[in-house]
Amino acid sequence: MAPATYPNGKRWLGGAFKVIPGTEQWGNIIALGSNTEKIARQVKTQQPIIGVLARAGHVVFTARARAFKAHDSRTARSCGVQAGAGVNVPRPLGRTLR
Repeated sequence: MAPATYPNGKRWLGGAFKVIPGTEQWGNIIALGSNTEKIARQVKTQQPIIGVLARAGHVVFTARARAFKAHDSRTARSCGVQAGAGVNVPRPLGRTLR
């Protein structure tokens, strides 16, 4: 993150991710085996991960600056659900409706 100064009285989203010249920008989602504590699945992304939400039904949502995707938690493959807009929140919010 780059340092940022709050502009008094104006809308402010905080600092911004900056790519270091000559380096690759990426993110990483890792699932550990609950019995083995070893890496069970891993997905490297082209953007830093802002938040992850795991839900029942074997779905994991990832939030990035320019994408919101769903993954199958059993295989780590993309479920084909993707929003072209980014999600700029630290954690996606999940809620169960009854």
